[in-house]
Amino acid sequence: MSLSKVVRGETAIRLLVKYLPEFRGRNYLILKLANTLNKEWPEHVNYMTPTGLRYDLNLSINGHRHLFFLGHYEADVTWIIDNLLVEGDEVIEAGTDIGLHTIRAASKVAPHGCIHGFDPLKSAILDTQRHIEMNKLHNITLNQLALGPNEGTGTIYSFPDMPRGHSCLKNLEGVTSLANDCLVTTIDQYVKSKFIKKIKLIKLDIEGSELPALLGASETITNFHPIVVAEVNFDTSAAFGYRPKDLIDFFNNFSYHCYIYRNRKWIELLREGDIKTGDNLLFIWKHDSSSLSTIK
Repeated sequence: MSLSKVVRGETAIRLLVKYLPEFRGRNYLILKLANTLNKEWPEHVNYMTPTGLRYDLNLSINGHRHLFFLGHYEADVTWIIDNLLVEGDEVIEAGTDIGLHTIRAASKVAPHGCIHGFDPLKSAILDTQRHIEMNKLHNITLNQLALGPNEGTGTIYSFPDMPRGHSCLKNLEGVTSLANDCLVTTIDQYVKSKFIKKIKLIKLDIEGSELPALLGASETITNFHPIVVAEVNFDTSAAFGYRPKDLIDFFNNFSYHCYIYRNRKWIELLREGDIKTGDNLLFIWKHDSSSLSTIK
């Protein structure tokens, strides 16, 4: 439910979400109606999900509007959190931004599970911390760090004309950017330093840094066989010198299957041509019978 009355057509749109039957393009049309009714979006709207999680949303950002009107942000990642995580699981999430997925995952694995969140931008860490406090959660560890193949330093580029979630460890050609130094660690080093004994899920939404981060997670993948979900973007991955297919080849070396979310279900990905920018690829170890049976 919403805790704000500043959005035009909110009640009518929520009724459509609730009662309009599912069909291809339904959510797109609902959000297009919302955009038509609201020429300007408020930057601070208090929102509570149907499950009681609280957020301060900036409705000028497309993903925040998805959560506000549809009750979820990224249906595929939401499905993974809701169906593959259980109480007590430990999760590594890179690219927390304001914590949209962080909060949901933390509530799912609480009280004994833990989310290890990473973002190189201080503003993102502060926004996620604010949502942790709003939801009175105590099982999230935040790290103002980027993830890569080696420990060291790097540069995080933010783009004033884009939402903060598009920040990248590579500068994008032809785009105005702001550069900030950041510290970089590896997943393997972090897991060792924290004496972590098991990782259930690694979630990566780091604008092209997905493969470099995974190169720094080889021991963790070998030892724990976690589920991995990685967002793909042809432009940002090209800036790092790889294609989304290279992610699939990487996981073939660890005996993982790759899946993609289509029509509200997971199907095995067989061709790179089926991938679209913005897709989340789901990788599951071939011997993880529990997770494999759940997605089918």
